[in-house]
Amino acid sequence: MKENPKDTSVLNRDQTEEWKGWMQFLFLMYHYFEAKEIYNSIRVFISCYVWMTGFGNFSFFYIKRDFGFVRFWQMMWRLNFLVFWLIMVHGNTFILYYINPLHTFYFL
Repeated sequence: MKENPKDTSVLNRDQTEEWKGWMQFLFLMYHYFEAKEIYNSIRVFISCYVWMTGFGNFSFFYIKRDFGFVRFWQMMWRLNFLVFWLIMVHGNTFILYYINPLHTFYFL
């Protein structure tokens, strides 16, 4: 995190990005170590992650007022491009990457 952040309000972008980064680390460790004993905590973290992503999108649209076609397709690309190729390469189903349908649905 930055030494002197410009925005010191609650839930500013730096703060939410930091939290989301730690949650991604916990998600990876949860799956890597198959830590079934923290399943419920991970579900709560996933809900928080999806909420913070939605809050970030809302904040962007509220401040920038960019509701254009280009912005929409940029977000769809960023949310789904890598997952599409992971599905093709590994032969998995889309629902295995359940966080992407969640983010895509709630972005729409």
